[in-house]
Amino acid sequence: MARYQKISNYALLICILFVGIAENASSQNYLGGDVFIGKVLRHKDGLLFDIPPVSTGVDIWYQTKTSGQKAWHRYWGNPTIEGLVKYVSFGNKDVLGSAIAIAPGISFRIKEWKRSRLNFHYAPGIAYLTKEFNPITNPDNNAIGSHVNNLTRLKISYKCPVSDRWSTSLSFSFSHFSNGLTSSPNSGLNVYGLNLGLKRRVKDRQIDPLSFEADEDLRYRKWGLNMMYTHGLSEWVVSGGPNYPVYNYSLGGYWRFKDFQKLHLGAEYEFSNKVYEFELAVFVEEEIARNRARRTVIYVAEEIILGDFSGRLQLGFYTPFASDYSGTPFHIKVMTLYHPPIKPLGDLKPYVAMILKTHFAVAEYIGMAVGVSF
Repeated sequence: MARYQKISNYALLICILFVGIAENASSQNYLGGDVFIGKVLRHKDGLLFDIPPVSTGVDIWYQTKTSGQKAWHRYWGNPTIEGLVKYVSFGNKDVLGSAIAIAPGISFRIKEWKRSRLNFHYAPGIAYLTKEFNPITNPDNNAIGSHVNNLTRLKISYKCPVSDRWSTSLSFSFSHFSNGLTSSPNSGLNVYGLNLGLKRRVKDRQIDPLSFEADEDLRYRKWGLNMMYTHGLSEWVVSGGPNYPVYNYSLGGYWRFKDFQKLHLGAEYEFSNKVYEFELAVFVEEEIARNRARRTVIYVAEEIILGDFSGRLQLGFYTPFASDYSGTPFHIKVMTLYHPPIKPLGDLKPYVAMILKTHFAVAEYIGMAVGVSF
């Protein structure tokens, strides 16, 4: 059970790499790298370690520009599929150590000029951190409770060519490492700073114009319903404690207001076994323990669609209905969804998803989900 998060990250990595392979009909491929200099962010009170004066790192990446053959390529301005290998030295090798990560990702054009371009990059992946919390040998690292963590890397880059095949870039990046509370402690590590990059175009491809998908051939529902079941895991508050399941059921409606964007509105019911067992352990009555373990939620979300994959950012608001929860009034869920292209099902669209639920910068759980929209 404690390895659930590691497995789910591998599943996410395989799925997103698959889309990169499937869309590999692009006209240009690039190989490049960045050097990084920055700093660990003190994002909450109670961290026991001193913030190192500087953090450094190196990124190596391979990029494949989408070809424009699919309608979603053209809608999003022919984004670039990326594969990233990342190394970070946090600046304190005895307490925080270093991290190495692999992450597939995607980048979008924000603004383009005659000789330069501004891009936004997003890459979720899996990371190995060399130092974790240990009550005996490393008690000051109360941010990371496991070696295996997930990585979320955001970057804004300004690219300028220096020749026909070479270009340079200056970027601001932000990287978040955490395990979704599958191992305590899990305050997470956040690193921000500047990247200086160099890349080379390594491959050009010819595109068959007959293979382009026509925009007018798109068929989809403008309005529909969505159902989803999520199974999450969260560790007991003591480091090394057991993992407890979290069950979540959701039902809502969606409006596909653009060809490749949706708005969602709906309700959720959630039950946390960790909260339930804790309440029983401190001799709370069984019915009260159940009420405190329940969550009823009203949510709103936006989903962006990238072929068979999509990403959803969801804001949930807790309600007092059938629940005694009195903590933070709202939470955020970040979802990565894969929709298998099963044509015989028509408007019935099943999917699988990986979900991270957080309260501000504090993760509550990571979960895997199955669902259907129609």
